[in-house]
Amino acid sequence: MAVNGFHIGDIPATVPILPKDMPEYLGTDDPVVMKTSWNPLSENYRLSKSHTLVRINDSRLEFRRSAQSYFMAFLFVATGGVLILLSFAGKLGSDGNPAVAILSGLFFAAIGVFLFILGNKRIVLDKTVPALWRGNLEPSKVVNRSAVDGYRSLKDVHAVQILQQYVNSSDADNNGKSYDNHEINLIFSDGKRAPLVSHGDAEAITAQADRISEFLGIPLWDGRSNATLFSTFLGSGAEKAINFLLRARNLYRKSAIILFLLIVGAALYSKFFSHTPEAEVTPETKMQNTEKIFAMAKDPMLHKPEFKSVLQSGANINAKDRLGRTPLFYAVMNKNDVYTFYLLAAGADTGVRDNEGKSVMDLVDKHSDADRYIVFLLEQHPPQQYPIAQ
Repeated sequence: MAVNGFHIGDIPATVPILPKDMPEYLGTDDPVVMKTSWNPLSENYRLSKSHTLVRINDSRLEFRRSAQSYFMAFLFVATGGVLILLSFAGKLGSDGNPAVAILSGLFFAAIGVFLFILGNKRIVLDKTVPALWRGNLEPSKVVNRSAVDGYRSLKDVHAVQILQQYVNSSDADNNGKSYDNHEINLIFSDGKRAPLVSHGDAEAITAQADRISEFLGIPLWDGRSNATLFSTFLGSGAEKAINFLLRARNLYRKSAIILFLLIVGAALYSKFFSHTPEAEVTPETKMQNTEKIFAMAKDPMLHKPEFKSVLQSGANINAKDRLGRTPLFYAVMNKNDVYTFYLLAAGADTGVRDNEGKSVMDLVDKHSDADRYIVFLLEQHPPQQYPIAQ
């Protein structure tokens, strides 16, 4: 069955409107309709509302960045910043190498900065000039107005156009979702068009287009066909039901995004900021671990991987044996740079002296190639830089 030239049955997401049907469809016989293209003009797809329409005075309207748009840019920058801070704090990265996490943080931050710069330009409609333009440069302040970004005189503006386009999940960066993109264009008397804004919030687009139509005193031509076709074929009750479903869908999408952000935020907080109190190390366990550290550090033939885990389990790394020496003494004497590194990182004190009055620096040869790396490690940890463990 056909209605107004359209075949009802298998209706695609965006119904193409035939030029011969446009005057009847829009309720006008204006000849400019026939001069105008009814194909979507925008290629800048956004799922959420990108701009808010603000009335500055009786002669001026401005599209300014919406709170949602600012929030998305801020979210990327904040995520990148958190990743970088956690990387330097040693919370991210493996084996002391946070490079991957830092690069990831810089990548997220760069996306946020790009989103902020990309959509930061305001869009101005001023009847006193009269003109449409983008950005902060006012046409009245330049000699050549055509040099102003997006400048177009409003003297011959004829109508406001709304169009709808189905955006597939693979066509745009929209979190893997398909949705209907709506756009507002200005139509001029010669049939040419100038784009204003486009995004996936149908209700906001309709309200913004109504305000522009009233502000400029020109008709609004809504080229979106789905609701009108269903209304014509099924009646006003079906139209209300369809509009309700569309609003419910938009509400679901916004709620899903908010819920996702809350879950991610809770997960990050739980992982990095909400620490479960660690089980207290008993004196017996600490003593046993200290003995293990001494045994491994004294053995010149062994290089056990559990050395690090024993340190992390709790041990008195500055404990002295009967010679007045700490585990660090034996790691340095055996030229075991791995054990030396772990002990120093855990807070071993380089200022401890044994019963003979010698420190670990007295046990190394600063001119020997074999001791060069250990000397370097010791010099990075001056005496008393770390508190002596009790």
